Amino acid sequence: MSSQTFRASRLDHIILETDDIRRDHSHLLHRGYPEAWPIGPFWPNALTSGIHIGRFNLEFVEPLTRQPDSDRLVLVFEPAESVDTHRWQEKIEPNPALLRLRGFDREAVKSPQLICRNSPVVEEPIPHFFCDYVPFLKERLRPSAFSLFAGLELDRIPIFATEIPENLRVPEISWQDKSPIENPTGDIRQFLDL
Repeated sequence: MSSQTFRASRLDHIILETDDIRRDHSHLLHRGYPEAWPIGPFWPNALTSGIHIGRFNLEFVEPLTRQPDSDRLVLVFEPAESVDTHRWQEKIEPNPALLRLRGFDREAVKSPQLICRNSPVVEEPIPHFFCDYVPFLKERLRPSAFSLFAGLELDRIPIFATEIPENLRVPEISWQDKSPIENPTGDIRQFLDL
């Protein structure tokens, strides 16, 4: 497969694996963060949930068939409008109960619905991919759809890398060029206060 460069309009969400999704999800809810979507089996062989933490969502994933990789995080970007996403992998949800959890109305859940189109995952230097939600979900999950408590807004999160590719620069991220020695853990959770 040939390498392509896509332009991002913004960071949409960050995926973190966990060994206890109910604990982590409820912890952030009790701290006042709004729920983007409830815990549900939205991935094959995994439970997922979403918490809105400012200008993007945090998606917890609890694998059901293997141990979670708690050191792995994946950045998910919304593609710029100019990007043609029609050849990307489609996520179609046929389950009416899961469609209701996603916010679809009673009429829409009577038939399978396109949820999004995803680009292939790029592993280096930081695992990331692009997700193009259908208009209904893009509107429902946009940052301004959530009321933020106590004026909290996360403008930026530090991400440490030795090389920063141009296609990963988006306004919501503050990149810092640090060596792994200066950032020994590299754990994003220390910056998200989880």
